[in-house]
Amino acid sequence: MTSSAFRPADVSLGLDYIEFDVRVARDGTCAATAKATYMALATFANIEDHTTLDPATAAGFSEEARRALLPYRTSVAARIGRSVDTVDKGTKELVARELLLIAPQTSDAGDRDANIYHLTDREQWARRTLERAAARAEALAAGQPWPPRSSGPHVPRVYRDPGFDFIKLDAPTVARGDRPPNYKATYAAVASFVHGKTRVSGNRPPTNKELCACTGLSPRSVATYLAAMVDDGLLLVTERYDAENGGRIASAYTLMDAKWWAQRALARMRAAEDEHAREKDLVDGVAAPVAGGWPHQLQGAGRTSCRGVAAPVADHYKKVARSEQANGVADAVGKGAGGFARAGANNAAAAERGTASGGSAASEPNLPPQRKTSPRPATRKTKPRQTPPGFNMVRAAIPAAVARPGTALYSGLHRAINDLLAGNEGAGTPRRSPEQVVARVNRRWYGEHADARSGADYRGCERCTTSGCKAPRRTPENPEGCDRIINRNSWLAAAILQQDCPDPGCEDGVIIGGGDCRACRVRAQERRAAVRAAAEAEERLRAEAAAREATAASVTGWAEAEAAEEFRFRLLLGRSGTYGAMLDHRVEQHMTAWRERNPDPAGSPLDLDGPPQGQFADEEPDYDGPAEEPGPEDDSSWGLASSPSAEYQTWREQQAQVRLASLGQ
Repeated sequence: MTSSAFRPADVSLGLDYIEFDVRVARDGTCAATAKATYMALATFANIEDHTTLDPATAAGFSEEARRALLPYRTSVAARIGRSVDTVDKGTKELVARELLLIAPQTSDAGDRDANIYHLTDREQWARRTLERAAARAEALAAGQPWPPRSSGPHVPRVYRDPGFDFIKLDAPTVARGDRPPNYKATYAAVASFVHGKTRVSGNRPPTNKELCACTGLSPRSVATYLAAMVDDGLLLVTERYDAENGGRIASAYTLMDAKWWAQRALARMRAAEDEHAREKDLVDGVAAPVAGGWPHQLQGAGRTSCRGVAAPVADHYKKVARSEQANGVADAVGKGAGGFARAGANNAAAAERGTASGGSAASEPNLPPQRKTSPRPATRKTKPRQTPPGFNMVRAAIPAAVARPGTALYSGLHRAINDLLAGNEGAGTPRRSPEQVVARVNRRWYGEHADARSGADYRGCERCTTSGCKAPRRTPENPEGCDRIINRNSWLAAAILQQDCPDPGCEDGVIIGGGDCRACRVRAQERRAAVRAAAEAEERLRAEAAAREATAASVTGWAEAEAAEEFRFRLLLGRSGTYGAMLDHRVEQHMTAWRERNPDPAGSPLDLDGPPQGQFADEEPDYDGPAEEPGPEDDSSWGLASSPSAEYQTWREQQAQVRLASLGQ
């Protein structure tokens, strides 16, 4: 095939199904992207040896044909709907599992060309067949049953031995880039539990737990992709119930891909027959149309011979089939054209007076009134959504997390972009330029950290889970709500329509049409004043906190100094032999003078009953002890006093030494 003879219609998969390793299909540890890469490479590979086309063989092909037939990394990425980096990760995992061999290729100019991929699954299947045959021969020679029976009680297992090596998957389905890898992994898991020919699950269909183990997905995700397969017409699900005990059991599955393969084979056979007939007509000298039919109806409404005039493919008349005597309406089908038989009567009925002038013998029946309009509501055709100038520029700036490049936008987001680019007269919003809309999209998405807030691991409140959050959203009316983004498209559509300024014609502080926005300037001044006031208040609070900490530290130090001074003076008086009420009186006098010289930092309230402040201003400085040993006081004021015993003085001296040692004196 050369580039001149190549037609775009010839670019196709060329396969109805691919062969996929069943152990990989039931391996939940294998990534879904690796399975999708395996399927995509299988659509490029030869069905005999599972090897892709050599780039040297396609040297004379056009660029379009090379992209369709050679496994370029971008072509493989398009068939799995992911990036080239994901393709590299998938091929790396397949190589680690010894399922793939890669031969890098370069062009004559030294540039990188499409690699040659060889799937080694067929070699593994042959090795497994030999291993099973050897195990069977060994078991039969030893007199053991085959297949081997499990010993002990039956233990339910999630993984079941399939008993075969590969499964068949629909090639066009696994090559669709709009179907995610998880969808294809679920398809492969279901196909591993159905019959290879009938495509129906047997008496032991897979449970939901088994499908989750085969795909590595959650039960909710498996149910979602099973429903998607049902919507695509690929799968039929039959719910089953336990007739004896009641309750639901594992559903039965039927894959419809075998029906598609039969339809495609029949279409190819009919196309070959039509092509053969057309070539035969050309040999006979009659140029038949490619479609196999003529736009006019042939006389006699029948098919003619292939020689001469070619007959149309389909009948160009409509057959009307009515039931006999239905609703009292006469039926003239099959009656003669020149007889006198009444419409709906038997052939042996008596003739009427008068003759028919020819044509059909059916008389005009007295039909009941017929409905003129359909009871269903009329279908209104709407015009397709228009795209204003600059829409493609804005579409390219939409984050990939919201909509992947090349896919259609959510209708609400599409409408919001149109309202900004074309203006909204009802809302009084003037038209924005594409640059302004792009800046608004970036300001909303990246400025408000929407990429992080829309992640599955983000927790905006206590009720957030990986699957979503049912708590109320955070709004100006509900500031305590959850700020997690559940639907990226809806959030971005509402965010770009939200107007920061009360003036609808303001965009980033500039009025569309010229001039600065006064409202934005005033709001900016108020924001700056609020920020400045908040900073001043924070600084004032910080200074007050530091002052309180310093005061608390000084109060603690003053209290410790007061206690140490009182203990020191009590110890000195005790050594001099003063004790009892006299000791307390002398200590109180000394501590009162000490507090006057060292005021309390906490500002203790004044003693209104005590002497006025400054009474002890002329008092002599504090001293370490009395200059001379205090003697007995006046008997008239303190009564008789006798010196303490020697044992008491010795005990007091020991206690004083212990107290001083504990204080580090």
